Amino acid sequence: MKNKGLLYIILFLWLTVSYNSQFADTSLPIIGFGINVVLSALLMVLALPAAMSLHINVYQKWLIVTLLFWAASTRWSINPDAGASLFSFSVPYLTCFLLSSNINDKREVESVLKMEMVAVFLCAIYVLIFVNTGNLSEERLGGDADDRVWNANDIGLKMTIGYAIGIYYLLRGKSNKLVLYFLMAVFLIVALMSGSRKVIILLVMFTALLMIVRAKGRKKILYVAYAGLFIAISYFAVMNIPVLYEVLGRRIDMMLEGLHGESGGYSMDERTLMIGYGIDFMRGHLWLGNGFNAFSILFGNVTGWYTYSHNNFIELLVNTGVIGLLVYYSLTIYILKGLWKPALKEQDTLSQVLFLYTLISLFLDYAMVSYVSVPTIFRLMYTTRYCQIVNVRKAVTVKQ
Repeated sequence: MKNKGLLYIILFLWLTVSYNSQFADTSLPIIGFGINVVLSALLMVLALPAAMSLHINVYQKWLIVTLLFWAASTRWSINPDAGASLFSFSVPYLTCFLLSSNINDKREVESVLKMEMVAVFLCAIYVLIFVNTGNLSEERLGGDADDRVWNANDIGLKMTIGYAIGIYYLLRGKSNKLVLYFLMAVFLIVALMSGSRKVIILLVMFTALLMIVRAKGRKKILYVAYAGLFIAISYFAVMNIPVLYEVLGRRIDMMLEGLHGESGGYSMDERTLMIGYGIDFMRGHLWLGNGFNAFSILFGNVTGWYTYSHNNFIELLVNTGVIGLLVYYSLTIYILKGLWKPALKEQDTLSQVLFLYTLISLFLDYAMVSYVSVPTIFRLMYTTRYCQIVNVRKAVTVKQ
């Protein structure tokens, strides 16, 4: 498809809708779900011509193997609705499967990043205007009378994506800095309002590690000190500024208490309970798991609460076993391996941003189920494509 204007317009609308949780509201099934399905269908149709070639990229190979394994696991799943769940989860994956054939150089990756950043910004504005921000010390952003349509962690993590993309464009230059500063301020405000511990960890660690990897020669030691100071200042601010402590610091206190064997608050105690049950569920099903989307059934049968595990590793191990876990995370390993040199040795800015975000997200998967998240699915797609692009470009240069 030579002229990608229409494709980009539909892609932007799809991102805007997919990143706005209101369209997942069960009180708006026809409007919300319908718009999402129509945009997904249009996007697939427009992306299809480029995907018709016999060449299959790395992301597509990984996705074929992953979806086939998940489909096979529905045969032994204890969840009677495993097939329907897989179909629902597969729509964004199949959309990205076709989209990946339309991203073939760095300029196209950057176009996608710009659209994603604007989609996150529109999500942030919607949250600030329409989602109750009442007493954040008592109720986290999105956790009020909205029937849990908006999840605080989900809101915050979307903001970190916008922040990371904004950092890239600031470092790259050639962009309006005032606009970027404004966008990043909005992302940071909403991220902090979410009160999410994993979000603040991602933001602080991403910024600190980026300082270090971008330093050259002897300056690296100095920037390690700067990064440590940045972390210390961030911690001091969150724990000592009243408004930040009420929103976030109190939750960090509870997390630290939990790490010392005390109660870490309802959220952390709940996750600890799920990990314990998850380990029990794996017994006798270590290699292939209990079948796709089985954790919620197993956990519900024991506790009466049919929900996911809040831990991507436990979720995948219980559902698809060690084999399924390795199949899924093989793409992350490919990304980290492929971007290692461009990011750390060749000082490619986009590689640095994508490498660090992927690395930190890998550790944060311990506290969230990300494999069904549209932002995660989309990010893995374009990150894999850029990883392949930068390494093919390097191989051609070496050969010449």
